[in-house]
Amino acid sequence: MAKKKKTSAEKTVKKEVKKAAKKHPVAFLIVALVVLLVIGGATGFYYFYYLPKHAAPGPDKDSKEDSSSSWVVPPSSSETSSSTSTSHDSQTKEMDPISFHFLTLGNANNGDSIYIKAGENDILMDAGSKSGSASTIAKALKEYVTDGKLEYVICTHAHSDHYSGMFGNADSAFDGGRNGILYQFKVDQYIDFAYMNKVTVDSNKKEVKLHNADVSSSFFGNTTEAYKYVSSREFAVSKGTKWSTIDSLENSSTGNPVIPLGKNLSMEFLKTKYHETGSTEENNNSIVTLFHQGDSQFLFTGDLEESGIASLLDLNPNLGHVRLFKAGHHGSTNANPKELFERITPEVVAICASAGVSEFTTDGESVMPYQATIDIIAKYTSNVFCTTYGDFLNSKGKVGNPYDLNGRINLYYDSLGNVSVNNSANNIVLKDSVWFNKTGDIYKTVDPNKPNRTWPEGKSMYSDPLPLHA
Repeated sequence: MAKKKKTSAEKTVKKEVKKAAKKHPVAFLIVALVVLLVIGGATGFYYFYYLPKHAAPGPDKDSKEDSSSSWVVPPSSSETSSSTSTSHDSQTKEMDPISFHFLTLGNANNGDSIYIKAGENDILMDAGSKSGSASTIAKALKEYVTDGKLEYVICTHAHSDHYSGMFGNADSAFDGGRNGILYQFKVDQYIDFAYMNKVTVDSNKKEVKLHNADVSSSFFGNTTEAYKYVSSREFAVSKGTKWSTIDSLENSSTGNPVIPLGKNLSMEFLKTKYHETGSTEENNNSIVTLFHQGDSQFLFTGDLEESGIASLLDLNPNLGHVRLFKAGHHGSTNANPKELFERITPEVVAICASAGVSEFTTDGESVMPYQATIDIIAKYTSNVFCTTYGDFLNSKGKVGNPYDLNGRINLYYDSLGNVSVNNSANNIVLKDSVWFNKTGDIYKTVDPNKPNRTWPEGKSMYSDPLPLHA
């Protein structure tokens, strides 16, 4: 392009500017600085005030989330699969990971003990099934808990298959003289049930319902499990543990109590009426816990039964879809009603049970997990795992030997909410397991060709297999 020639007017202006600068140098310098400040101010206004207010929206730089993280844009409707899947990699919030570990208990008895790693928090929920389980549970915990401290321990209700591992057996190797979880680990906060039922309190074998916060170990005879349990809790408190019953937590909160556990991670305790009134059925005193990771939810109902679940659903109308549900009461039907499943539509179900043992009954239909429970679960998911199984009857007609079904169930949800599994024994879902399809076992005397359990026809809502955790 040809160079543009200056006009005579431009030459005249330039000449006058130079002349003024020589004649009044200080004044000229001041004017030049003012001009530069005006130009700089206008430029700053445009880039730092006007442009941010009128530009397209982006990630919130002032949020509590790490601003260095990538901003994930949700897929458009055309990119979203129409099938129901357990994949949740379209989460837009950065979250701390959470994992759930359903422990084996060293025997063939039914019981619960679940370790949860939530962000930097180590959490234990229950410690069944017998006092002898304490050593097995402690060994498993030490694989995860490297500092010897559990931030939270929850005991859902006063049945031995949930609390006997808290006190364990006599063992002089540990401070306090027992090997229970409350003697082997430091505990920051201990949360347990409001009421205890069927506690023998005198030589006449009188049984009463007690508020758990109003009793001390001296109240009981020193051979009872209740005495050992309360003593173990008092020992923990003497070492600095903060203790709360579930009703005291709920009464101190206007809504459900919620404990933050990390980035977009929390633990919520759901109310039922029995936390205030107590129930003649101890299972209905169970603590109900709902973990949150971003928009995902994971539900644990202890052994809550039908009337307790009805109260749970009534008092928590916003309870909906969950990604994981720990089957209630080891898979019994009265703790897993269809009304609950219609609300929570679980993607994965974990059963803490010794499948097929005759601990409570010799009726094949009513050993854990119940066939009726399988029928309800199957509508929603085929991703069902169970810890152990046992001989239906041993040579003496008692609870048989324990065997791994899935063994320790390990479910992982990463920082994007993606799920993976890696159980200690195998990752075979319940419906495909050897125990499930075995004949001549729990129905041997009734129909030797009948399998232990049958899976209903039809496809489950969630049927995609879970990926293996690396």
